[in-house]
Amino acid sequence: MNILVIPLVGVGAGVASIFGAPYVIGALGFQSAGIAASSVAASVQSALYAGAVPAGGWFAALQSAGATGAAISHGTGAMIGMFSSGATYFWRRNQ
Repeated sequence: MNILVIPLVGVGAGVASIFGAPYVIGALGFQSAGIAASSVAASVQSALYAGAVPAGGWFAALQSAGATGAAISHGTGAMIGMFSSGATYFWRRNQ
């Protein structure tokens, strides 16, 4: 097993999650002007909350991130990178 693959996957996943999150959040329909009509976010809001989103929940956090264009925190990106490294290690070990 090439041991260099494991940290490269972790770093790549962490960086991609930090810098790619605003694009993914926007693509789901969480826009700066609010929830985009006919989007995944609009469907979820309608199905789960009937338009009334509770403060402090995951949907409200995504709304806030979409409105401000905020990315996920570096700590969260690091956790995603560590998880990806571990998953890659176990996957490669069992090949």
